[in-house]
Amino acid sequence: MDNKKRVVLLLTFALVIIFPGTATAELPKIAFFGSAPQGTLLYTLNSVFAKSLQTNSPIKARVQPASGPSALLPSVNNGKLEFSINGCNDARLALIGEKPFVPSPNLRLVSVVSPVFVSLVVRNDSDIKTVADIKGRKISSNFAAQIAGDTLTKAILANQALSYDDVRAVPVPNMAQGLKYLLENKVDATIFAVAAAKLKEINATIPGGVRLLSLENNAKAAEAMAAIYPGSYAVEVKKGTPGFTGVFEDIFVLGYDLYLVTSEIQNNEFIYTTLKTFYNDMNSIQKGHSFLKHFNENNMAKDIAVIPYHDGAVKFYKEVGIWTKKMDANQSYLLSLAK
Repeated sequence: MDNKKRVVLLLTFALVIIFPGTATAELPKIAFFGSAPQGTLLYTLNSVFAKSLQTNSPIKARVQPASGPSALLPSVNNGKLEFSINGCNDARLALIGEKPFVPSPNLRLVSVVSPVFVSLVVRNDSDIKTVADIKGRKISSNFAAQIAGDTLTKAILANQALSYDDVRAVPVPNMAQGLKYLLENKVDATIFAVAAAKLKEINATIPGGVRLLSLENNAKAAEAMAAIYPGSYAVEVKKGTPGFTGVFEDIFVLGYDLYLVTSEIQNNEFIYTTLKTFYNDMNSIQKGHSFLKHFNENNMAKDIAVIPYHDGAVKFYKEVGIWTKKMDANQSYLLSLAK
């Protein structure tokens, strides 16, 4: 046996010892995580998962930034990128090919990463006390550079049986500009992530601060909201919850999930191994960012998913006892959309 063959055999043996039970021949040498630009929350979250994969498996991992989900998700769909973390509705729109996304029927869910909580925000001294009070008032709209802002605003309005027809819609390019307009009194209400640093900054700038408006938490309101933003749900935030700005009483805000997505064309063993790696490294991942404290076995798989799970992920969830009959039924329905 020549020296080169001996080295290859020794390296293969070493991988088996270090990562037992891993069929390395079926795993890629490197996995790319497509992400929003550096400095964003999604870049940070992708980096945490990439680090976990590289540290705890034989797979190297890199984060590849791009302009946004409309650029990233088609690349995941065709296998140019192995993974990406995105909002659940962006993944759904890409799956079925609704604008601004090109059809991406191969998209599959690996795991729910974290919930994101958003709310309509008003000045604390405003006479707007409920979402229903927004009728006839100025509200940020359109969000041409951040489509999720528009859909989420419509969903919150629908929670109170309202639409843009019932308010004075003021177009803004993104959520940050909407918050600036609130500061400048150009709008009476705008949408924003409730635990965001920017909201804390505005709260400290506006005299008297800001206040979050509560959603209605009943079946009819939830159904109307989810019809606009599938996968959304009402989440209770208690008065005085650390990290939340503008909560002066117990309220309900809109929650939606961030998904770690891949493509159906990625082989089952690769996705199974990746997911098992994250599951076993859960404690370290949770410490990677405050958003990731919700990354746990109770949230990784949900029966309200809006894109199908990858077969390798289903195999893992069944193995650890997370998969349910309701998930099976939802999976069958979602697979019918991905054609």
